[in-house]
Amino acid sequence: MELVLGGRASGKTDYVKNKYPRTLFFDENTPWEVCSREAERLPAGTALVLNHLHLGILQALQNGKSQEEILAFLEHLCSSASSLVTITDEVGCGIVPMDPAARRFREVTGRISTALAARAETVTRVQCGIPMTLKAPEKKEQTLLLLRHAKTPGNEKRRYIGKTEESLSEEGRRALEKTRAAIDALSLSSIALHVSPMRRCRETAEVLFPGIPQHIVPDLREIDFGRFEGKSAEDLSGDPSYQAWIDSGGTLPFPEGESRAQFETRTDAAFFSLLSDTEEKDKTQVFVVHGGTIMSVLSALTGKNYYDFQIPNGDGYLVRVHRENGLFLPDAIRRLLP
Repeated sequence: MELVLGGRASGKTDYVKNKYPRTLFFDENTPWEVCSREAERLPAGTALVLNHLHLGILQALQNGKSQEEILAFLEHLCSSASSLVTITDEVGCGIVPMDPAARRFREVTGRISTALAARAETVTRVQCGIPMTLKAPEKKEQTLLLLRHAKTPGNEKRRYIGKTEESLSEEGRRALEKTRAAIDALSLSSIALHVSPMRRCRETAEVLFPGIPQHIVPDLREIDFGRFEGKSAEDLSGDPSYQAWIDSGGTLPFPEGESRAQFETRTDAAFFSLLSDTEEKDKTQVFVVHGGTIMSVLSALTGKNYYDFQIPNGDGYLVRVHRENGLFLPDAIRRLLP
């Protein structure tokens, strides 16, 4: 958990939005049962944010809740949410109020904030938009290498190739010489190799990392293009369902295939699970996968647009991340090939 505190309008919310690529914001008017339910099913790579915690405490006290009940609810969220951020105004400064209820509100808010600060992994105070770290874990960076498989005959013809099994083309294999040289230049001492089950990814991994065991991850496979599978844009010209998909910005489900939302949920869950569960955290985590898979996981990791991470066959991204508050946060991203 991260506790973010500071004066009113000091930039706390902007700090959280800039730090965490994907957030689910709740304010003081959100019922406790809604917060609890959403905490238990947070999407991969998402932080649950309780905004205006001080106002939520005030509202709870007015509704007859005790300090112990409020703290028990917050402890429950800390335990059930994979990533939690609480944002509160500092209310303990200034003249002590004459009104007993106002004094109790200040005291309870202060004591709850103190308890949360003790439990939190990170505590940040924001003043005039400038974050000041009061408490933070040791920062340990991890290196990721996300590679798109080399070209297949279908790629060369600009066809939608998802579930179709294809081997690499000769052109694709030759192009991997440049990729191999770029990987060699990184001087990676040891790697853990995660690979989509599709033949084109397994063959690419074998060329680039011969002799290294491949960890096959079924949910990192490419999206199912449904009726568009194996066809090019020219083949689909005039098809109303294809035009509808184009007009939607690629968000409509592929007819008889997957939607992008389904695909992203599948791939993101697999990707973040691997980062969290791997016992080889000191190794470079290498993923030999698909263009769509890379777009999905980097969009989740950075909060940027899905199409910002389109990548040619045989190219990829070198990524540095660190783990904080249950999430992997990006420190640097660059293309592998110049």
